[in-house]
Amino acid sequence: MGAVTAVLGDDLGERTMLGDTGAHALGAAVGCAIAVGNGRLGLAVHAAGLTAAAAWGERETASRAHPSG
Repeated sequence: MGAVTAVLGDDLGERTMLGDTGAHALGAAVGCAIAVGNGRLGLAVHAAGLTAAAAWGERETASRAHPSG
């Protein structure tokens, strides 16, 4: 997590790219932390939030690919 934290600012600022290996490692670490630190309700809330974020991202991508008007 420390290594990811060190490059996260540059990655989010689109100056560098974390890449698949780093993204998968970060996702695994965050997922484990959420699973260990929350009960069933916390896991359900996180799952709903991730689903909503993925749906919003897909909608934004589709609207840029096929602009209306």
